[in-house]
Amino acid sequence: MGELILTPELEQEVIYQVGLGEKSLRAICRELGFSHYAFLNHVRENEQLANQYTRAKEIGDDLAFDYLRELQTMEPERGKFGVDPGWVAWKRQQVDTLKWELSKRNPRKYGEALKVSGDPEQPLEVVIRRVGAKQE
Repeated sequence: MGELILTPELEQEVIYQVGLGEKSLRAICRELGFSHYAFLNHVRENEQLANQYTRAKEIGDDLAFDYLRELQTMEPERGKFGVDPGWVAWKRQQVDTLKWELSKRNPRKYGEALKVSGDPEQPLEVVIRRVGAKQE
């Protein structure tokens, strides 16, 4: 592929699809005929596009999070012998994978909360020392 020349329409198509949260940037760019690396290099050079891309990723993550509710509440197909345990395992894996992916994409929003507390008898102590200060 030669040098990538992104038109405003092509930029907005990528931003739109990223905001849908259904596909990876790699898949979107492949379908549009160019490398995701080329798009990311273009984003680095264009602050306005970088802001749009960042916001689209946030929206896409929120929509992916909403999709977890759909996966969770989806009624299983019932066959002659009841619910297929393979289907249940597949859905569980989809939910777990999406939860993990979101926790890595945006750990502050979708990651597990870490609570640190001390024993009431021996509470945690925060010590702040200046660099080069004499240790006691």
